[in-house]
Amino acid sequence: MIKLLDISKDIKFIESSHQYFLGDKELVSTTTVLSKYKEPFDPTGIIAYKCAQREGISKDEIQAKWKKTSEDACLYGTNVHAQIENYLITNKIGDTPEKDIIEDFSKIKFKGTIYPELRLKSLEYGLAGTCDIGILNKNIVKIHDIKTNKRFYIKPRYGNKFLYPLEDIPECHLTMYSLQILIYGEMVKEHGFDFEPGHILWVNPESRRIEKFEVLDLNKEVKLLLKHYKSLQDW
Repeated sequence: MIKLLDISKDIKFIESSHQYFLGDKELVSTTTVLSKYKEPFDPTGIIAYKCAQREGISKDEIQAKWKKTSEDACLYGTNVHAQIENYLITNKIGDTPEKDIIEDFSKIKFKGTIYPELRLKSLEYGLAGTCDIGILNKNIVKIHDIKTNKRFYIKPRYGNKFLYPLEDIPECHLTMYSLQILIYGEMVKEHGFDFEPGHILWVNPESRRIEKFEVLDLNKEVKLLLKHYKSLQDW
């Protein structure tokens, strides 16, 4: 029986470009795969144009504004994740701007050995990913993921659905992150572990409290997605 950390011991991760490599072969990230089954956001630029008109600025200005918002959100998310990881490793809460968030997070009790920022891979599908929290209890791996979105939608805002073969599934944060955790589950099962979904842990930016969401039962859909993705690859 391999150890949980053995799954990723031969993976090279380049953080700046968010790329995973196994030798000289690139493994595709879980988030990249999932993005292939979503409608691209504003591919024609019409949404940016209409928003710019509404605000009385140019399309370039609204896109620059969106980029700045995205960069700020990324920095906030990185800081929150770093402080949670530090707490899980040291069991100490640092005196940082995220202190109140970590204090709330510390109320969550995990049963088993905790593996923060657990890297996983699938040779069958040529994939890799990093889950925020892996918990090993006997042979069962439970996976939780932390999200720092400004909003957390449990239903689609505009009636969006995923692309084939998931065209019957509504596209929203809850379904997207459920699929992500369940794909991680397929990775750990590939290496001989049992899997149990944990929770999606959303950091509400207004209350600065952790909100738990149950992972949806989309196991059948994950298998359809992976089978379809594999059929398109040369792996």
